[in-house]
Amino acid sequence: MEDTKLGFGMMNQPRMNVADDGSAGLKEMNEMVDLFLKKGFTYFDASYVYYGQQSEKTAGECLVKRHPREWFTLASKLHYAYFNTAEEADTVFEEQRRNAGVERFDYYMLHDIDEKSIVKYERLKCFDWLTAKKKQGQIKYMGFSFKGDIPLLERLLNEHAQMHFVQINMKNKTRESMDAAMDVFECAAKHGIGVIVTSEDPEVIRYCMGFPEVYYTVAGIESMKLLKELTAD
Repeated sequence: MEDTKLGFGMMNQPRMNVADDGSAGLKEMNEMVDLFLKKGFTYFDASYVYYGQQSEKTAGECLVKRHPREWFTLASKLHYAYFNTAEEADTVFEEQRRNAGVERFDYYMLHDIDEKSIVKYERLKCFDWLTAKKKQGQIKYMGFSFKGDIPLLERLLNEHAQMHFVQINMKNKTRESMDAAMDVFECAAKHGIGVIVTSEDPEVIRYCMGFPEVYYTVAGIESMKLLKELTAD
């Protein structure tokens, strides 16, 4: 497994004690973060939308407060459901930075773009908003997570050539899912940007690491057992 490509998805809220459902407690989450870094992996993925705005707080507690900033890469996202004006987007962004305890997100994206949500993102000039945050030094790499069709992706990459990456979710290794992912890979490569893949399926995570277009493959890691499986030599 390529060390630079595996990402730690902070998608499930840690509990104070390990619950019967196997989800990680806060102590175990600290141990998981430590092991992930020890194994040579660096990319952590959070979002304002994950489990009631707690994802960035978890990153702040388990990662940012406990490890030097240069040891890790932190990503987060702005979701269209949480703002209705550019000013409200600013408010959410500042809350995210406070929750995570960082001045800058390494990767930051507009979340869940498709044929419906793009209307709001474009009406509120969110791509310009994103670019402004980068110019202010609050974002290093900017992009968007995408679940629309290829014509929409092609249009967005033509109109917003300043984007650095696109993120997609690949649920499984069915022919339909793989064909859809390949279409995105080809479109991104044509525009000279990378792809981040998220999945809950370890087979998908391993599969997508083999593609040069893929920057990171992000797994929702909610247990030490899964982490050890994904990072096994």
